[in-house]
Amino acid sequence: MNSLDQGTVRRFASEIGNVIVQLGSSEIPMRRSEPLRWSLRRADRDEYEDRTGIVVIQEKRMMMEDFDTEPAAAGTVTEIAKQLAQAAPKFSAYALARKLVLLDFYGDRLSEEDIPPLLSRISVPLCIDEIWMTRREWVSEDDYEIGFEKIFVRSA
Repeated sequence: MNSLDQGTVRRFASEIGNVIVQLGSSEIPMRRSEPLRWSLRRADRDEYEDRTGIVVIQEKRMMMEDFDTEPAAAGTVTEIAKQLAQAAPKFSAYALARKLVLLDFYGDRLSEEDIPPLLSRISVPLCIDEIWMTRREWVSEDDYEIGFEKIFVRSA
């Protein structure tokens, strides 16, 4: 993957912004009250060889809006609580160490963004200092690397 330096990204953003500000409100293709998650990356030339310029690809969450996610959220909360309770005794011999748990989620009813808010429904065992989760970092339209995100830190 080619990385762009900050100057190049700023130049692209400025060019895109200059085009958008010249559009009338009826010409703007999308308006939202919440910001969109987006990324700038090189398009797959095989798929878009007939296009030049910027290619915009909308990746929809797999019809998540159509599902009642509460049963999946409740089940996930129960499983997280169970896994944390099972992990807690493993830390007893490490009183002076920072104790963290890494969670890796699989499923098709919740997205990665749905997970961190679920921690407010769980009583994290006192011996656990941090909780991290794996997060997919997309490097192309159909490939990702595993990254990590801290989702809980016990206050000192």
